[in-house]
Amino acid sequence: MTQAFLPIGSEFQIGDQHSAETFVKVAEVNRISGFGWSRDFADTTSLDTTGGYQTLLPKLRKGDQITIDLNFTVANWDRFRDIFETEDEEEDALDYRIVLKAGATTKYTWEFNAYIQGLKLGDVTPDEKQSMQVVVQITGPPVETSGA
Repeated sequence: MTQAFLPIGSEFQIGDQHSAETFVKVAEVNRISGFGWSRDFADTTSLDTTGGYQTLLPKLRKGDQITIDLNFTVANWDRFRDIFETEDEEEDALDYRIVLKAGATTKYTWEFNAYIQGLKLGDVTPDEKQSMQVVVQITGPPVETSGA
């Protein structure tokens, strides 16, 4: 039997930056994409490399960009715009959390630091719901917790 599940109930949360961190759910999230970590490689191939294959050396790991698609609400827009406008005054990136759920069951949780890289209003049309998009750039390592 498969262990696949639909991620209904999954959440994107923002930390409150207090010493006993409390995370608050962002309302009306439709999609979270691009979440992960990657690394680049330094090419170490030289003129005396043998075997006909390129040789590489791994560089530092880095967090990827996460795109969050949301329904436009005044609260969502104001919250992310305020964070975006004040981030350059802060020394630390904000704490965020993704909670991957299957209904009420938490499957996995990732906590990480990130900066808002972009904030966009979705297309304004007469026949679609109004949306918005936030792009955050992960900085540093995650804290991961398996829920099931």
